[in-house]
Amino acid sequence: MRNRREALLTLLNKMDLDAAVLSHPQHIFHLSGFLATATYTLPALLYAHPAGFTLIAAEEFADAAPLDDAGATLRTYQPKGEALLCALNVLRDILKAKPPKAGRLGVDFANLGAETCRALATQFDLVDIEDDLIRCEMRHDANAIAAIRRNAVLNDSGFAAARSAIRPGVTELAVYAEIQRQMLPGANYPFFLAGCLVSGERAAHNPAGQPNSTLLVSGDAFLIDLFPSIHGYTADTTRTFTVGRASAIQKELHQLLEHSLTTISQNLRPGISYADLSSLAWQIQQQKQSDLNRRGVAGRFSIHGHGIGLSNLALPLIVPTDAPSHHPEEVLEVGQVYAWEPGIYAPGTAGMRLEENYLITPYGCEGLSTFPIELAECCG
Repeated sequence: MRNRREALLTLLNKMDLDAAVLSHPQHIFHLSGFLATATYTLPALLYAHPAGFTLIAAEEFADAAPLDDAGATLRTYQPKGEALLCALNVLRDILKAKPPKAGRLGVDFANLGAETCRALATQFDLVDIEDDLIRCEMRHDANAIAAIRRNAVLNDSGFAAARSAIRPGVTELAVYAEIQRQMLPGANYPFFLAGCLVSGERAAHNPAGQPNSTLLVSGDAFLIDLFPSIHGYTADTTRTFTVGRASAIQKELHQLLEHSLTTISQNLRPGISYADLSSLAWQIQQQKQSDLNRRGVAGRFSIHGHGIGLSNLALPLIVPTDAPSHHPEEVLEVGQVYAWEPGIYAPGTAGMRLEENYLITPYGCEGLSTFPIELAECCG
């Protein structure tokens, strides 16, 4: 945490700021370790200042703030009446003791809220640092990388559970429940299993759908995309399974996904630009769409990449285009983690997707999953 906070202070200094008020749970967790959960609905704030970082949280949730060194302190409030006003009263006291220089204050406008903006804008010139915060968070340190890696392994255990549970007559929801049951001991943490689990025609028409009572049918493709947030971090991986033996066309289509992912991974390295990756994705998409058309498959091929870490869909979003708009200086850096996901959505044939997470290393990239990328036939 100390290195993360020092990086923020360096950023603020470059922007001629020396203090910031942050309210987004993602930023607060990144800098303090305070993990807001579904049961924590009360506001938290983080004041960043060279004299020290101060987390403001409701008294009953103080144990969720594992502040780890003398550079950070905790101030609590009792949520009597309007909780946000209680938090702001604590913040006002802190600002009096540690005022920002020249009356300028960095904030994360996207989540700050009108009430907090009004309270601060009467005293300070507010400067939005949201984009800069996100760029800092993209450069994962060793602890963040270890957490993302653990989650990728947990997803692998979920895929193994799915492979054992999938059979004709079972519902999508039953497979979902078995995946979570198998992942829970490894997580050692109560979590919501976020993901897309859709089979048959649902996978072709609505590949981002949620599992329901649909019964699995022999010959169906079953798309399973897992991206739960566990201990504050997320891995985002996808595999496609078949209920019983895969047909010849299902195997052919899935091999197009495998080849696309291999091509992308061979080009992921420090220094390659987002623009070059967008152009490469465009070339892949055009070629694979032609392959579909040549086979007489009425469907669409898609591919894109995105960051992962504190969320399953983080910046940057890298989409296929023959006219990339990314700035030339926007490049992959060591320590960043990206998800790439090619998919084929062909009503009447199959809906399938393949997604892997890649850590950018000094020498290229490392895939974080060990579960095979090949089409998984479930014949048990």
